[in-house]
Amino acid sequence: MRQAKSGERFSGVLRRFAALVSIAVAGMVMAPGAFAHDQMVGSDPATGATVKASPTALVLMYSAELKNIGTTVVLTDSDGKKYDAAATVSGQNLTVGVRDTLSDGEYTLEWRVVSSDGHPIEGTTANGQALTFTVKGSSATATSSATATATASASTGSTSSISAAETSQAATSASTSAAAPTVATDSMSTPNPVKEAAQNSGLSPWLIGIIVGIAAIGAAVVVIAKNRKRN
Repeated sequence: MRQAKSGERFSGVLRRFAALVSIAVAGMVMAPGAFAHDQMVGSDPATGATVKASPTALVLMYSAELKNIGTTVVLTDSDGKKYDAAATVSGQNLTVGVRDTLSDGEYTLEWRVVSSDGHPIEGTTANGQALTFTVKGSSATATSSATATATASASTGSTSSISAAETSQAATSASTSAAAPTVATDSMSTPNPVKEAAQNSGLSPWLIGIIVGIAAIGAAVVVIAKNRKRN
């Protein structure tokens, strides 16, 4: 009997211990969700992004609806210069209107809002939660456009000068052609091989002609003799 009662007591102790462990585990799982404050979950532009033009608004998104109290924002460049920015809370979003035109460079937006549980949260350079972004291309685009315009103007001027020069040259050529005397066409006649050979060798044209004739007759005789042998 004593052993049975001891076993029941031990089993009861184990059950109570198991229940306490279960409660503790459940509390550990639920505690972060119950006591965690809201946090920034996204932004436009994204942190570390590069934009090609000066933004007119920055949007920060949070995990729950924010309270429209105690909101502050500070927008600065890499030199610490501050720019005019106004914040508006709407549900889970914090919209920051940028009233100044931002030139190329790096910018940081530090913020402070009140989360849905009434506790203030903030994003600063110190805690690594500030929004950072880079503007690149706005002034470069304007410079490129000006350069392209100047180049196009220079090209147009050069083309006009070349066209004028070509027109003047064509007129001069036409005048020269009209004033030039007509050249005799004898030089365009078919050359005489016998006459050229005579001129090159220094012999009389008649003698050259006789030699050529004899060579032609000899060639004809050779051809006739070969034909007879074949037949």
